[in-house]
Amino acid sequence: MKIKGKGQNGIEQYPILSSAIEVSFRRQWERLLGGTFVSLFFLLPMFIFGQAFILFSVGHLYKWFVTTDFYNWIIGG
Repeated sequence: MKIKGKGQNGIEQYPILSSAIEVSFRRQWERLLGGTFVSLFFLLPMFIFGQAFILFSVGHLYKWFVTTDFYNWIIGG
C-alpha cells in the first residue's frame, strides 16, 4: 500500500477551495480575536466599574438609612 504525499489526497488538490477555506478561517479567527479584545478591554471594565458603583450606592443609601429618623420611623420606634 502506497502512502500518498501531501496534496495528493487532501484539500490541497483543490487550490480555490483551499484558499477559500484559509480566508474563511482567517476571518473567523480575526472575529474571535476582535470579540476577545472588546470583552477584555471594554465590557469587563464596564462590568467592574458598574459593580463598584452599585456597591458604593448601596453602602451610602444604607448609611443614610440607618443614620436618619427614617430608620426609626420604619421600625416604629
